[in-house]
Amino acid sequence: MDIKKPDVDFKALLGKLAFLKNHLNMLVPLLIAIVGGALFIPTHIINAGLQKDMNSESLQRADKLKRLASEVVPETQYEIEQRYQEAYAADANAIEKWIKGTSQRKLLTYDLFPTPETDSHFIFQKFGQAYLAGLDQQMQGLSAIMCPTQEQLAEHIDGFSVGAGRGGRGMGETYGERGSRTGQNNETQQKVIDAICRDRAKSGQVYLSSVALAGTSFWATYDYIQAGYASFDAALADCWYWQLGYWMISDVLDVVRVCNQQATHVLNAPVKRLINVQFNRPTIAGVNSSSSMRGRGGAGLYGGRGEGMGMAVRQEEPTESSIAPPYYIQSSAQYLSPSCTGRISDEENHVIHFSVQAVVDAKELMTFERELCSVREHEFTGYEGNEPVQHLQHNQITILEIHVDAIDRDDPKHLYYRYGDNAVVEVTLICEYLFNKVGYEPWLPTEVVKVFDDSEEDD
Repeated sequence: MDIKKPDVDFKALLGKLAFLKNHLNMLVPLLIAIVGGALFIPTHIINAGLQKDMNSESLQRADKLKRLASEVVPETQYEIEQRYQEAYAADANAIEKWIKGTSQRKLLTYDLFPTPETDSHFIFQKFGQAYLAGLDQQMQGLSAIMCPTQEQLAEHIDGFSVGAGRGGRGMGETYGERGSRTGQNNETQQKVIDAICRDRAKSGQVYLSSVALAGTSFWATYDYIQAGYASFDAALADCWYWQLGYWMISDVLDVVRVCNQQATHVLNAPVKRLINVQFNRPTIAGVNSSSSMRGRGGAGLYGGRGEGMGMAVRQEEPTESSIAPPYYIQSSAQYLSPSCTGRISDEENHVIHFSVQAVVDAKELMTFERELCSVREHEFTGYEGNEPVQHLQHNQITILEIHVDAIDRDDPKHLYYRYGDNAVVEVTLICEYLFNKVGYEPWLPTEVVKVFDDSEEDD
């Protein structure tokens, strides 16, 4: 294969280079320019790559290091965290202490629970006297009054005939409806009756009879022998249940006090009348009242507490309901009302149901219900009653069932009551009361503890 020689005119080339002979001083700068130009392009390319690597790696890493430096945990961080943890623990302990304090109350007597030092049954009478005295003192604080009886009216009205009414009030044979003329009680007498009844209403802030409060009739006629207790411990357990009842009734009385604190008399009081507080399901107008108290069993003065005693205290004489003690709810079968909470007594809390019936100003009904479920204050002086007073709080009532009925002022049961000019209603509330076990556990009698032990064995 023939290789062609390059067709180069060397003479012409040497002629051009001969130009350089005459300008040798320009040769070096020219070479430098050529070499510099040759190096510029790769240097630019390499520089761009380095700059990209620096941005993607070095600078980002530097930014990360700066962030890490700003997030470095200071050497005192553990102290700050410790304070946070202590604050959380304090909150938890405060809540636990508050819950425990809800059931730390003052006892009626401190020589009875959990075990009295004497086996004399007179110690129970002492407890009963303290029960009655405590409620009487609270009633005086409410400026509680009772409506006039027919006998009292007869003392002021000539020719007034006393009927054979139940409890001596409101159901006379010769005086029927208010404002009517029947027998000897004429229109003039009616005006006098109205005046006397209104004067009585202005003499206090709420209508309330002591026998309307559960337990007062029982302790007023208490007899240890007639009660027929199975043992001394059974009588002691009864006192414990009534101690619980006393705390619960006291709460209801305090609700009335708060609601009526601005009132001057019954006529302008929000709560006009406290009909009863009891631990059975009361008779409710228009409602099937066949439900009865289904409490703990046991013979005695109550005629067997597992038997039906669902009566309302509509009159002033003692009834089965007014002497029936509270009892712990241990199953849904013992509810006085279907419970929205579904609570029963357990290892942490003890549950009791009770009922309240009252006549309330229609506009103040919600206030009464709200106050019933509000926080209340109480005092605690230690389990022996000899420690400095602690001011504690509790909020343990839940309303389970509400019934509201209009008041017929001519109804015999309201005949001699005066409620003022505003519309009033009769309200029946079935409520749940929650006791924290730990708060009062040091006081629990052995017989009461056995109730829960037997219940666990049955389960």
